[in-house]
Amino acid sequence: MTRGARATLKDTPTPMPTALPTHAITIPSSGLGPISYAPIGGTGQRPFRPLAGEPEPSPLPASPASKPTKAQAKGIKTVRAAASRKKTLDDLLFSLQAPPALEAFCLFDLSRFKWFHEQEEEFDGPSRRWRLDLRGKPSLDKFLQLFRMRLKRKYPDGWFFYRWKLEFSMNARPVLTLHLLGDPGTGGTLGDATTYLTKAWLEVTGSDNPDLVTVQATHEASLFSFSSPTDPRLSPDLQRLLRGHYEFGQMHKARMPKLPPTRVEVTEQQLREVCEILADHHVEYAGIGRTNNDLLRMLNEANFGRAFINPVTGPKIRAVLGLEESGSRLGGNPKPSVIE
Repeated sequence: MTRGARATLKDTPTPMPTALPTHAITIPSSGLGPISYAPIGGTGQRPFRPLAGEPEPSPLPASPASKPTKAQAKGIKTVRAAASRKKTLDDLLFSLQAPPALEAFCLFDLSRFKWFHEQEEEFDGPSRRWRLDLRGKPSLDKFLQLFRMRLKRKYPDGWFFYRWKLEFSMNARPVLTLHLLGDPGTGGTLGDATTYLTKAWLEVTGSDNPDLVTVQATHEASLFSFSSPTDPRLSPDLQRLLRGHYEFGQMHKARMPKLPPTRVEVTEQQLREVCEILADHHVEYAGIGRTNNDLLRMLNEANFGRAFINPVTGPKIRAVLGLEESGSRLGGNPKPSVIE
C-alpha cells in the first residue's frame, strides 16, 4: 500500500456508533394515563422513580425484623388491595380511545338511609366502625342490579363504568356514592341523560329529591377521580357493605372504544428525557425548587408507584418517542356522542 493510500485511510473519520434501544416504554394510546418502562429482554414493568443515570440514595440500615401487630397487618393488606384495585381501574379506564361522554354521582337519601357507628377494640386501640342502616331495604348489589336494568333498557347502544365510593363528608360522616362514567350512545343530549338517570335512581332508592343525582360532562380529571383509592379508614366499612360483591364493574364493555397501549423501544437518553419531563412538570405544578429524585419518588408513592402522563406532559413525551398525535386523545380523538 502506498504512503498516499495510508494517509487517505487515516484521514477518514470513524463513524460514531448509533445508540441502541435499551428500554421499552409503554404509554396509553389515548395519550392520557399510566406510563411505565422495562429493560428490553427483561421481565416486569418499572415505575418512573429515579432519573436514568442518577444513583439511588443509600438505604437506611436494616432494622431487626419484627412481626407486625394485627392492626398493622390489616393496614398493609388494605393498602395492597387498594393498589391492586387502582391498577385494574387505571388499565381499564385509560385504554379508552374516546373519553366517556358523561359522569354521574348518585347519592342516598340520608333521611331514609342512616349511618351509625360502633366502637370495636383493636390491639393498637379502639377503632370506629361505620354501618349503613339497610334494615328492611335491599342490599347495595340489589340497588345496582335494578339501576343497571333501567340503563340497559334505555341505552342499548351505550356503555358505562360504575363504582361504589365511600368518603367522609364535611361533618365527618360517611357519604356513599355510586359514581358512573360512560356514553349513553347516539341520539341523546346531556339534558336528556340527566333527566333519565335522575328518574331511574330515585325510583330504585325510593326517594323524591332530585338533588341526590348530579350529571355532568366529563373533564380532564374525571378518569383520575374515578380510580382514586378509597380512604383506608373507610375501606373496610365499604367492603362490609358490599358483602363480597364487586366495588366496580362495566356495562356493555364490548361497545367501549378501547385501544391497546403503545410500546416504544428507546435509548438511555430518550428514557432520561422522559423522566425529566415528568419530574419538571410536577416540580412546576407543586411550585417548589428542583430536587433530583425526591418529588418523583413522592409522586409515585402517592399513586401507588405509577406515574401518569396528562395533556401537558403527553405531547412532549410523544415527541421524544417519535409518535404522531393523530388518533390519540390529545389530537383528533372521536367526540362523545352526547351533545353538550
